[in-house]
Amino acid sequence: MNKSLGWLLLLIAGAARAEEPSIYSLGADLGLNTRYKLKCWSGIGCDQRAERGLRLYTAYTLGSNQLLGLRNSNALELSAFDFGNVTSVVQTAADGGHLPGKSKVVGASLNYVSGLQLSERLALTTKAGVSFARSTVQYADAFDLSNYGAVGTTRSNRVGLDYGLGFAYALDKNWSLHGDWLRVPIKLGTYDKTHVDMYSIGLGYRF
Repeated sequence: MNKSLGWLLLLIAGAARAEEPSIYSLGADLGLNTRYKLKCWSGIGCDQRAERGLRLYTAYTLGSNQLLGLRNSNALELSAFDFGNVTSVVQTAADGGHLPGKSKVVGASLNYVSGLQLSERLALTTKAGVSFARSTVQYADAFDLSNYGAVGTTRSNRVGLDYGLGFAYALDKNWSLHGDWLRVPIKLGTYDKTHVDMYSIGLGYRF
């Protein structure tokens, strides 16, 4: 009898654990508005707003605590991003020389993410961490803006602090809908240090 009761308790405990949400999740964000802070000159194309960006991420939940009387979840998030292409003028020399350039930025980040539970389904999310952004700039002749890459190509890296803010809405126990703003520092060419803001919508899945 005692042995049977022990097995029954183990089965109940296992079933209970199976109902608990996993500590692992993944998701994707589509940049509806990906904006580079760029230099613009009259007569030379300048996008400011890039092609649609994309971010893929996976997260590990650390646990939760109480903040302002509300449940607050904590997680580590590893992501990879692609901010799309933009055209602008890019500084090419220390004395201020510039050329038209087509820029593309990709990279990765490791963030601490918190989710403050405003209601049963809605959470306010904040994130901050370290990012690595790699840019590729193709330069064009100022008199022929169709020949990007003809005057040379440079690649630059920047490590910096990124941060963001957003909302998450739980569709069910596994799926959630996200709306986010994320700012990542970047470097275009050798001299231009600036940043990208990505406003995105996405889906997350918790195993």
